[in-house]
Amino acid sequence: MAYNVIWDFDGTLFDSYPVMVKSFCYTLEQYGIPSNEQSVFKDMRVSMGTAIERIKPQLDAKGITIEQFNQTYRENRLSFEADTLIPFEGALEICRWIVETGGKNFVWTHRGTSTRIYLEKFGFDDLLIESIDHSMGYERKPNPEAILSLVKRHALIPEATIMIGDREIDLLAGRNAKVKTALFIGHGYDRLHEQIPSEHYDWIINTFDEIKQIMRW
Repeated sequence: MAYNVIWDFDGTLFDSYPVMVKSFCYTLEQYGIPSNEQSVFKDMRVSMGTAIERIKPQLDAKGITIEQFNQTYRENRLSFEADTLIPFEGALEICRWIVETGGKNFVWTHRGTSTRIYLEKFGFDDLLIESIDHSMGYERKPNPEAILSLVKRHALIPEATIMIGDREIDLLAGRNAKVKTALFIGHGYDRLHEQIPSEHYDWIINTFDEIKQIMRW
């Protein structure tokens, strides 16, 4: 069966958590707030919102708005990742394989317009039907709005469409949209996946090659 795949970006296609954590902690230090990389990383693996919520009392105490912090964080992240952000090994090749076997690739991320910069830089743009980022105004995961929009506009069959991501919110978004879901753990960041209920995903993927086995079923 030819599957359509909706990819998460950070932590799934691209190895971006190290630079995200570095940027977040650097921003905290700029505002005179102590940082702990391990704590920030753990929160980010749930969601960026979780990481922000954790530091909100410190921001409030210094009169810093969440909008101010996010803006500075984004500026720092864009600076740090310009020469360091790369896709996971095999990510480009599996997207190419999906196209060659009759499937379609999409990306849905909470990242902003920088998404397109890196997809183009590493050659993913020719392998994607569409990428959705934060600037397009869709509700955030686990709300399924973006997936449902892709399904409708591209006449995708839900049973032949997989949402692949590294976090529970990716899987819940897929479940809420009634598409298949796969949890990617090939990044080797941690063992957070052990805390995610198995009913939230159809498959666990350790390597991109395992996707080939799924799509041959």
